[in-house]
Amino acid sequence: MEFLKIESILDTADNNRAFLSNPDIARLVLSKFDEMETKYRWRFPFIVIMPNHVHCLCCDSDNALVSLGKVLGEIKGSTAFQANRILGKEGKFWAAENFDHWCRSPLKVESVKRYIMNNPVKARLVSKPEDWPWRKPK
Repeated sequence: MEFLKIESILDTADNNRAFLSNPDIARLVLSKFDEMETKYRWRFPFIVIMPNHVHCLCCDSDNALVSLGKVLGEIKGSTAFQANRILGKEGKFWAAENFDHWCRSPLKVESVKRYIMNNPVKARLVSKPEDWPWRKPK
């Protein structure tokens, strides 16, 4: 239930913190996820960059090279530095915590995938998931 409250707050948040709506920053974050797939062998088949947060489905492979925490830390660290340069600011960019949820069945994976891809619709940013430009897959 607490997660739903957080989601509601994020979806209606003040646009003063909507740094991810900057197309250069959204592209940067998406490309960093792609880089991490190659570098560390984690898979991120579904990603949605919202104006002030990111949703992704993470799948490790049998040959993932590092922990998910390390991958997310590198994504956050690298993109924070570059995003702050784009914005002409310094300091904290990402929230310190991540909210994760384990999917233990194909049914749950499908449910999470639908949730991620429909998030821009739920937030009333677009009428159809495929209209949202900052997502993977396109």
